[in-house]
This record gives sequence, C-alpha cells and structure tokens, in this order.
Amino acid sequence: MSYILRRYCTGKTAFALKDFFKANGIAMKTSKTYLGYPPVIRWGNSENPTKDDTRFNDPSLIEITANKLKLSKLLTENNIPCITFNRGEPDKYPIVVRRKIMGQGGAGIIVARNSDEWYLYKDCFWSHFIPFKYEIRLHVLGGKPVKILKKTLLDGEIEDEFPIRNNDRKYHYKYRKLDNTYYGNAIQLAEDIFKFFPMMMVGWDMGYVGKGKFYIIEGNSAPSLNSINLNLYGNFLLENLNLCISGKKELNRS
Repeated sequence: MSYILRRYCTGKTAFALKDFFKANGIAMKTSKTYLGYPPVIRWGNSENPTKDDTRFNDPSLIEITANKLKLSKLLTENNIPCITFNRGEPDKYPIVVRRKIMGQGGAGIIVARNSDEWYLYKDCFWSHFIPFKYEIRLHVLGGKPVKILKKTLLDGEIEDEFPIRNNDRKYHYKYRKLDNTYYGNAIQLAEDIFKFFPMMMVGWDMGYVGKGKFYIIEGNSAPSLNSINLNLYGNFLLENLNLCISGKKELNRS
C-alpha cells in the first residue's frame, strides 16, 4: 500500500493527510519508518533515500531544510537574505542562541543580552538578533505561493523586548491576503528560492525588516495544517501524483 513517510513529531498532520486521501477514495497509510519501498509522500522524513524516490518532497531537500546551518549556507550562496549562524564570542548583543541547530517550533532558542549570558552557551551556534517588525509563514506548493499567515501575539499579551515568535511564547497565526501590495517581495523571494531549491511543499518563515525587505528565518517541510491548509496541500497532491486502480484506488509509487 502507498504510504506517507513521516517523522515522529509530524504524525498529527500526516494522519490528517491520510484521512484526506481516504475521504477522496484513496487507500493510504502513514509510517515513521521506511517500509522497503519509496513512499509517495515524505512528510519531514529524509531517511533511506532512493534513486526512485518521490518528489513530494525530495529527501535531499528535506535534509537541508531540517538543518538550519546547511539551509542558511545554501541561501547565502544564492544571495537570499536569511538568518546566518556563527560560533565564538559575539561582536555585539543581543544574540539568538541555538542550542539545537535542528530544533523545531523554536526549541532550544535563547536570547543572550550580554557576554555573561552568552558564556553559558559558548559552544552553541548563534545569530545576531534582527528586529523584525513582523513575521509571516508563506506556504508554497510546486513553486507557487498559495497562502500567507502572520504571526500574532495573543490578545492581552505584551511582546518581549527581543521577541522570539512561536507558539510557546503565545503567538499564533492569522491569515492575510496574499497580494503584492504588502507581500510582493516575500512572494518573489519564495519563487527565487524554488529555482535552485525545488521543494514541492514547504512553509517558509520570514521576517520583515522594513522597506520591502524580508529575511528567511527557516523552512518547514512538514508544516502544521489546519482545515484550510490541509485542503490546499491535499488537493495539490491529488492533482500532481499519478493515480492508478488496482483492485482499489491507490497512489502509484512511480
């Protein structure tokens, strides 16, 4: 049976995709381990790549996306503005310390305001704190931006002096209109990245610094999906993956 190869931490959305296919008459299962043949969908899992692997998503691209250091290096080499990482004593503060270079959802992130705070994590990678005016997530399918969300602090909460905007710090997403007036440069940035990094399904987290300039913060090869985004991703996959009928309707692995 065709399957979605997921990571242990992406099960919720992988199960939602499986149920989406079931509702459309397509047999599908999920697994967090490789089953001996290529999956039709890789949901954040780059293990056991093969020469006949799926393009949704390519395991080599998932591996780079998951490693913030590798992704930053690739983007920088292609003149894409992004968060960059350093080691050693910082030249100025504040900085954002990354205790986990492959952490998800802001895991392992600490703001160090001075050398004493940095010294506690002196062996970790860090980046200069960039005072983003706001942050967005841009969902891109097949190289086409399809949905944009803005990270917003919950009502009644006060933003930190040096904010790290994630769920644990009481931020959530709100939909915004996908138009060129406010987000044209973000849309162009995503399209430019696709030219050399053709991730078929990705959510790009970006920060806005002003004067139309966005920075890539990180990429998500298995983004969280609500009902609206689930339909976007599910229908995209239905339209692009080959279908066959062999006793029961099933996605073709080829």
